[in-house]
Amino acid sequence: PHVHGLYGNRPADPSWGVALPIITDLLSRYYGQQTVQPFVPAVHAWARFLLAMRQDGLVRYHSYGDWLEPGKVASDKLVSEMTAAFSAAEAVRIASLLGDDPHVRASFSQEFEGMRSAFAKAYWNKTALCF
Repeated sequence: PHVHGLYGNRPADPSWGVALPIITDLLSRYYGQQTVQPFVPAVHAWARFLLAMRQDGLVRYHSYGDWLEPGKVASDKLVSEMTAAFSAAEAVRIASLLGDDPHVRASFSQEFEGMRSAFAKAYWNKTALCF
């Protein structure tokens, strides 16, 4: 979803858009895959969009940071970028678990592994042994 009003004219931030796949995943775990079937096409479409937005294997664009609160200082670019990359990878991971077509799930799974490797390469601090 895109933002309207004061903060309009920007694409949906990956950090906030990840709510769709996360909620779908949780509902699937609790109620079963049949319950979430109506949402699977939307989860797959969101994951495909994020895959198309990658740069060097990661989704790096972001719009909001941690909060969209008037007067609040925006998140550091690195924090927002890491959150966007993680959220996009999570959306693709969840997409790999949903749906009836094993080829589609396998494709998302393969894309997730590539994103996971790119995330580690970009953000793992070898000295501090943390992200």
